Amino acid sequence: MALTASAAGHVRFMGWSGTCSGTSSACSVTVKADSSVVASFEDEVRVIQPNDGRNLTTAFALNSTQVFFVRSMPQGWEIWSAPKVGGEAVRLVAGYASYLVADDGYLYWTDGDSLYSMPVSGGSVALLASAANIGNLALDGDGALYW
Repeated sequence: MALTASAAGHVRFMGWSGTCSGTSSACSVTVKADSSVVASFEDEVRVIQPNDGRNLTTAFALNSTQVFFVRSMPQGWEIWSAPKVGGEAVRLVAGYASYLVADDGYLYWTDGDSLYSMPVSGGSVALLASAANIGNLALDGDGALYW
């Protein structure tokens, strides 16, 4: 018996389990006894940031595993992160960021007048530069930071 997994809108096929295995959309099964085949699908769109109206929607960054964003909290601006696969958002540091970039080791941000970095998992903040009107930030494939 030939089976084909076909995802509907806004979901993607993740793989087979049971008698079939793997991530190819096609599976061929020879049924000789009771068998079970499961096709797994996941939503393509995930809400990662808390949806409570406190997020600054113009400043966010991604690395291979996390999303970083700025939130307006009662005590002031804060930088937060959450796993890209979904999960609990965590506060990293107090402070405002007009632009953010990240690689798998460090998060970099500017408040417009200073440039900062910290490990993506949190920790000590380093002041990298102070200059008027620091704007967009970019990382190249070698990890060099540009502003």
